[in-house]
Amino acid sequence: MRCFSVFVGIALLATSFSHGDIVIDFSENDQLDGDMVGDTALYFDPMVGSTALLTSTGGHAGMFINTGAGFLGLGPAISTRFDIGEFWEFTWNKDAKFKSLSFGQLTQNTDVISMQSGDWIGESFTPSDPARVTFVSATGTFNFDRGPVGGASQTWTLDDLTGGVDLILSGGSGVNFSYSSGITNASMNQMIWAVPEPSMAMAAILPLIGLSLNRRRRQPN
Repeated sequence: MRCFSVFVGIALLATSFSHGDIVIDFSENDQLDGDMVGDTALYFDPMVGSTALLTSTGGHAGMFINTGAGFLGLGPAISTRFDIGEFWEFTWNKDAKFKSLSFGQLTQNTDVISMQSGDWIGESFTPSDPARVTFVSATGTFNFDRGPVGGASQTWTLDDLTGGVDLILSGGSGVNFSYSSGITNASMNQMIWAVPEPSMAMAAILPLIGLSLNRRRRQPN
């Protein structure tokens, strides 16, 4: 039986706050490198001082993460790529909203890369290019199964996938990326999510703290 495999490298994963981005560029020996199911990676947004925790919650037998040269690969087979049947599932510790996803070298009629979450089951989304990406409401799955002629890079935004309807991933809910079929090389180059700033609640109570201090200072001796 002939076994086909694909090189699927996720080159950039960013969690975007309202004023800045947390960027996961899968550089050599980054926070994810060598992670297995159950491991965590903490990312920091320097623009607003926020953090977001990514937890690897699922994967195929023996799965470990290999990062390097701006792409993501999975072991235990050839760890510089996704092989057929391999998958990676992760969660954020905060609610997140999908913003965009980019591929390179995803060829026509051969490769199928899927993005799935239980949070999206029963939703009704209409991708702008149904010839190349479809949404299956019953399973909450986007299937990216046709690239442009020649395998040129392509980017899918929220508008492209849902018509602008928010694509929410609840904190603690899993999103699964898998490679199910194909015979040629492909890569996943960029993924961006937006999450609320954890400092918003603190910002709301700071004026109250200031008011309390001001009142104390105005009290007579």
